[in-house]
Amino acid sequence: VGKYPEATLTLREFDLKEEGEAMGVLKLHNVEKSIPISYTSERDGDVLKVKTDFKLVLSDFAIDIPSFQGITVAKDIQLQVEFTARTK
Repeated sequence: VGKYPEATLTLREFDLKEEGEAMGVLKLHNVEKSIPISYTSERDGDVLKVKTDFKLVLSDFAIDIPSFQGITVAKDIQLQVEFTARTK
C-alpha cells in the first residue's frame, strides 16, 4: 500500500441504465487490466449512485499473496466499488 497507494477503475463509454454491463480498466499495483463489470445504479434527483462488484486475481496485478504465520489471503478476491456522481 505504501508503494502503490491508489487504485483506479476507469469505465469506458456506456449507456447508463438501472443495471447493465460495461468494460472498465482497473489500475492496481501499477498494473492496468481491462475487466468486464456488471453494475446497478439509482438516481435521486441530480445524484446518481452506482455500485459494482467483481472478482479479481491478485497475481494478474503482480501482487504476491500475503502470508503471515500460516495465514494466507485467497488468490482471488471480491472487490466492491461504489461511487456517487452529480449532474452539472
